[in-house]
Amino acid sequence: MKKIRVLLADDHALIRAGIRALLEKVERIEVVGEAGDGPQALELIENLRPDVMLLDLTMPGLSGFEVLKTTSEKFPEVRTIVLTVHEEEEYAFHALRSGAAGYLPKSAASAELSLAIEHVMGGRKYLSPSIEQKAASRSDQHQPEGQPVPAELLAPEVRRVRRRSDVRRGVIWTMVGLGLMVWLAAVNDWEGGVWSFGLIPFLIGLGYLIVWKLEGKKEIPPPPPRP
Repeated sequence: MKKIRVLLADDHALIRAGIRALLEKVERIEVVGEAGDGPQALELIENLRPDVMLLDLTMPGLSGFEVLKTTSEKFPEVRTIVLTVHEEEEYAFHALRSGAAGYLPKSAASAELSLAIEHVMGGRKYLSPSIEQKAASRSDQHQPEGQPVPAELLAPEVRRVRRRSDVRRGVIWTMVGLGLMVWLAAVNDWEGGVWSFGLIPFLIGLGYLIVWKLEGKKEIPPPPPRP
């Protein structure tokens, strides 16, 4: 029987060791390599050509979403299962749209890991039932959409769209605030403090522009792993 060749990509050696120990108990699965950061993951994919990659989202060098995007484009035959602490369905759906074959939280039962691998090897998508239940519960209760995926986990082009949105909002709010201050001051002959009502939209716009400027000066690092 041909074994399923699996690559582990996680920045925590202890977690990789635990996953390896679990998978070595499954006769049909063989762990062929381990990567501790994004660039190493891509290098091992090219050299080892695994059947499946288990990928963490928060890794140094390149985020999991960046690794996922490159893998989907250059190595579409590799089935990527995201294995992460992030259990919010927004992360899962974004990962699946980005080319992941499966999404599994690290809190899942150990038996679910081998099940997910077998599932994606059969050409199907795998979404952990716990995340499906959360999505269904939110839909049934008509709850508002959750928080957007944090910028540090987004692929570069998604981050650029978000930054352009920030600068547009900043310019609009700043101009509205300035116009309001000038108009109120002129109407009241520059007497009293009525013009200060325009400070609120002005400061909101200034905040957007400051965020846009700061994000443009640095590469956004992966967030620290959750305990």
